[in-house]
Amino acid sequence: MEDWRKKECENALERLFNVLKDIRAKVAEKCKSVEGPITLYCKHALGDIDDMMNKMGRGSGFIFEEFVGVCGYFRSLSELLNDDGFIGMRVGLESAFKSVYWDCCRHNVEECLKSLKEESRL
Repeated sequence: MEDWRKKECENALERLFNVLKDIRAKVAEKCKSVEGPITLYCKHALGDIDDMMNKMGRGSGFIFEEFVGVCGYFRSLSELLNDDGFIGMRVGLESAFKSVYWDCCRHNVEECLKSLKEESRL
């Protein structure tokens, strides 16, 4: 990866990581007061966010499955708790994710994902 592309990619990954940290704190706060089955959605959403952050932090690359899972939980939590704030979080996460795709992967996705796995240093 060219130096300037690598820097743009690193910046996009860092933005995504920071968005995840912010969203994790918001989800934890909103889920403090829930009871019953909804607590499982909260627990799983927080778990997927943690998994994604841990894998990025270890330099394991960019994990698409967790991203999809987290967005799914946000949709469910928004409906269950009647709280549009989760939709806003989902939009913010999708935007950060798209930025990583655009800055890191738009030319050759397979090679990019391999590269991210090797080079991610968050």
